[in-house]
Amino acid sequence: DDPTVVGFVKSVTDKILPLAEKDRPGVAWQVKVIDDPKTVNAFATPGGYLYVYSGLLQAAADPAEVAGVLAHEAGHVVGRHSARQMVDAYGLEAITGLAIGKNPGLASQMAASVGTKGFMLANSRGDETEADEYGARYSAAAGFDPRGLVTFFEKLKAQEGKTPQVMAFL
Repeated sequence: DDPTVVGFVKSVTDKILPLAEKDRPGVAWQVKVIDDPKTVNAFATPGGYLYVYSGLLQAAADPAEVAGVLAHEAGHVVGRHSARQMVDAYGLEAITGLAIGKNPGLASQMAASVGTKGFMLANSRGDETEADEYGARYSAAAGFDPRGLVTFFEKLKAQEGKTPQVMAFL
């Protein structure tokens, strides 16, 4: 809820999300900052929800790196990657039943399943490549250095050696 942090993130997404809107009109974008300085991550969920951890904001060297990551996550929404993977993992019937409220216990079952089979929802390499392409395009068009995503991922890769294997898998 820190207005300075939220204002910074908003200043980045205000430039990126209108570009994503051109590729996928009608998304009601929501951007949230999760206050967890130890977690260097961001993610997107179906429907235009983007989440960024404060740890990522602290780890980023400049706004271009933040823009690259958030543009990449917006690319996942534009490409409907998470929604498609949920359907692949759980089946269209289950997702539809959950959406219309036919089986409220299904949400708990799905949450437990994600905990044990989370790798099923991991983005495929093809989805990641597509999101990278969106990220570079949106970043550049918004006036950020499109190499920000690359420099940030290189920084994360360099830190991988310090991460326990189970955490690297997750």
